[in-house]
Amino acid sequence: MAGAVRLGIRQFLADNPPLVLLTAVAPRPVVQYLFFVVLSRVLVGPGYAGLALTGGPALALVQVAVMIKEVPLTDKSSGTFYRIRLGRPRPFLVMVARALPYPVAGFLMLTACVLVVPPLAGHASLTLMLLAELPLYALMAFTTCACGLAAALLALGRRAEVLTSNLLGYLIMLCCGIFLPVSKVPFAGVIGRLLPVRNGLIAVRAAVSGQPWLRPALAEALVGVCWLAAGFLIMQVQIRNGRRNGRDDYG
Repeated sequence: MAGAVRLGIRQFLADNPPLVLLTAVAPRPVVQYLFFVVLSRVLVGPGYAGLALTGGPALALVQVAVMIKEVPLTDKSSGTFYRIRLGRPRPFLVMVARALPYPVAGFLMLTACVLVVPPLAGHASLTLMLLAELPLYALMAFTTCACGLAAALLALGRRAEVLTSNLLGYLIMLCCGIFLPVSKVPFAGVIGRLLPVRNGLIAVRAAVSGQPWLRPALAEALVGVCWLAAGFLIMQVQIRNGRRNGRDDYG
């Protein structure tokens, strides 16, 4: 398993070299966060800008949830999943170990968002409040990546991993209260309950306001566990299909 973690780190750095991370990947959620804060303030007023200020850092998590598809996609394109299936460690644990760099990267980009954007938007005091809630954002980093990995594993069987991962990202942005109240989107109340980030942001906003935050934080953790379980079941289906068909191309 330690070897799987090291391989995951090397794969992540091969797909995202440090220079690319610093100049292209990491600045993207920061700029998006600032854009939506300003847009919310101009179009709908300061109240919604406050909503965007607490929800905007989650854009970094949405980005890594889309990127995490590269973990199983590498085995699909290389034809190496059978090696994982025949190995001693559980295949799903290997995938999770190789995916660990993604929530770490998402959390670091999220921290950069918190440090940069609120002061630029004239809310420097909010930065200190959000820094105090970084453990809740860290929880969201893991739940979001668990959801992204499960979605990638599901899509690989249909050869639509790019579509599914991007669709997941848009659903999280639309249905989880990052920039808009959930009540403004008719179907968001139903879909958002099944997705990560929503309960985590409720916990962050409650903590910033001095209200109880433990229950939504536990709900966020439960959503992450459910997505991990879903990913495990999806992987088991892929293994069964591989044994039955004599091939491991996720087809």
